[in-house]
Amino acid sequence: MKSIQEQLLDAKLFGTDKTEIQRLQQLLDEEEAYRVKDDLVSEITELSEEMYSDVGKSGRQIIETTNELRNLLLQKNKAYGNSALEPLNVFSQQNAVDSLCARLDDKLSRIKNKGLNDKTEDTLFDLAGYLILLIIAKNEQD
Repeated sequence: MKSIQEQLLDAKLFGTDKTEIQRLQQLLDEEEAYRVKDDLVSEITELSEEMYSDVGKSGRQIIETTNELRNLLLQKNKAYGNSALEPLNVFSQQNAVDSLCARLDDKLSRIKNKGLNDKTEDTLFDLAGYLILLIIAKNEQD
């Protein structure tokens, strides 16, 4: 079976209709995009394996947990917009730093009142996430 590139060349040489040439070109572009993506993923994987090959068990746990936290922050940022760093200020007039500090107080209060257990495990991730956002907000403020 001919590759998409060969089919496209044949179509151009033998005067196939314009629609078919466009379709083949689109397929070729998509194939190239996937190839580039796969190459990048392979390169990143190799770099990661090289960088983290000797971190040990706790190092791998740190990587897994921070990746989980990163994904959670990105999901929440997408779901809520950038409201943590750019508060709407509909009711409160607090800036991002003050607003994040209030959220941190709420999370710490929940841990103080309910303790650390399965029901408050998400609170730990929320707390860590808010601390990261606070670092960002403080950096933007300076």
